[in-house]
Amino acid sequence: MGFEIQIGDVDTTCFNPAHIEIAAQTMVHAADSSEGLSVSFEVGLRLTNDAEIRELNHDFRGIDAPTDVLAFALREAPGGEAAPHLLGDIVISVDTARRQTKQSLDSELCFLFAHGLCHLLGYDHQSNDEQAAMDARCAQLLATAHLTANGELRKEPSA
Repeated sequence: MGFEIQIGDVDTTCFNPAHIEIAAQTMVHAADSSEGLSVSFEVGLRLTNDAEIRELNHDFRGIDAPTDVLAFALREAPGGEAAPHLLGDIVISVDTARRQTKQSLDSELCFLFAHGLCHLLGYDHQSNDEQAAMDARCAQLLATAHLTANGELRKEPSA
């Protein structure tokens, strides 16, 4: 499994980069195991700010506003079928995640990573059926990292 995390111009005191990296690696490994390829997936993650993600959103989607997560699927790029193990890159705005979270920022970042990973795997949410399938896959990926469907750390039952 290939995984790389890059952290842009963001305040890392408000979240735990090591926790995000471990959870993301676990989810990529789970996706890798369930897809049945003979080679391991490669995924990149960039944690950035609103200014950078706004520019990417404008350049690639024509939307001149920040967003929470963008997924750049290499499988969908020309020649992508030649290297199906190269999934692509996920870019998350820590600024937007911080504004929209109703839980811890770590949990929101893990949820957004799982959402982006689902897009890299080919899931979408253009219809209710697609949304349900993507939500189920996202919950499965989060569960492998011992997180709930919204990215919170699973509480272990007390003895």
